[in-house]
Amino acid sequence: MVNRQNVMRRAWAIFRQTYNYPALSWKSVEYSDRRCFGSCLRCAWAELREATRLSSISGDVKAARSKALSHEMMLLTFREDYRAAQVRRCEIETELAHLAA
Repeated sequence: MVNRQNVMRRAWAIFRQTYNYPALSWKSVEYSDRRCFGSCLRCAWAELREATRLSSISGDVKAARSKALSHEMMLLTFREDYRAAQVRRCEIETELAHLAA
């Protein structure tokens, strides 16, 4: 069973990290940014689903995936689009962290 309280905690952590929330008051956050909390909540749910999916994978498959991701991360330095490379690097690091857990 899913603990929704942990999902909400993670959503707030993502929101604090993304919008530097403690430094800004909630009233100073624009309405459109307040809607962005919904995207943080969706991201937290996606992380939970990904963690659940990864927990069902065998050790050999995890090792192979981890090796492939490490190789892909090494090749990101040669990518022309820096922003896309940074986004992909973040995705790879997140997946590697989930694989290691």
